[in-house]
Amino acid sequence: MVVGQPDKQGVVEEAVEEAIKEAAQKDIQKAAQKTAQEKTVKEESGRFTGSRLNERPSKDEYYLGIAQSVSKRSTCLRKRFGAIIVKDDAIVSTGYTGSARGVVNCMEVGCLRDEVGAKEYTSYDENCISVHAEENAIINAARHGASVLGGILYIYGEFVGKKYGDYQGVGNLTEAKSCDRCKRAIINSGIKTVVIRKADGSIEKIDTATWVDEDSAKYIRKLQEARKSKWKQADVD
Repeated sequence: MVVGQPDKQGVVEEAVEEAIKEAAQKDIQKAAQKTAQEKTVKEESGRFTGSRLNERPSKDEYYLGIAQSVSKRSTCLRKRFGAIIVKDDAIVSTGYTGSARGVVNCMEVGCLRDEVGAKEYTSYDENCISVHAEENAIINAARHGASVLGGILYIYGEFVGKKYGDYQGVGNLTEAKSCDRCKRAIINSGIKTVVIRKADGSIEKIDTATWVDEDSAKYIRKLQEARKSKWKQADVD
């Protein structure tokens, strides 16, 4: 080898070594990019599959949410209720608390029950002009020839702004408890299940067959009490 001239073999070996290092570095970078891409795809997939599926409401939540929207049409100044009837997983009717078609409502002229100081779930027939949400849902189904036999009734209720009983604020939940009049209409319509949103936000499912027994027992108890009172009065006289 001539002194002062580079070793050709050494130069080649260095070049090969540099090429190997460069190729290895590119492989590392590609692997890192692939890992990052896979992570991004997984995260995006999670956003639109796993986590989103976890947020998907149940059927009961879904239908109660629709009943809540229906309740916004209510004209009651105390509480607003919305009801929908579902049969074969399809909505066949809706209804909200409000006066009969064409009749004045409380939002227009005021509330008679307020004026007489009526308590919750009392004085409906004497001092309330509204048709209840459950009744309207059943009536609307009949108007359009839709069968509700064997259906499910969903009911949602919330406060409007007055302070009565368990009031906690405008828009706060109130238990969607059907009155005796509505229970009888629901029983006779053939609706088998009632699903309500309770005041604590939980969901309750009610078999309407239980209302048949409850209504019978309540009527017999009141009849017996009335007869006892009548007998006592007769003894006094």
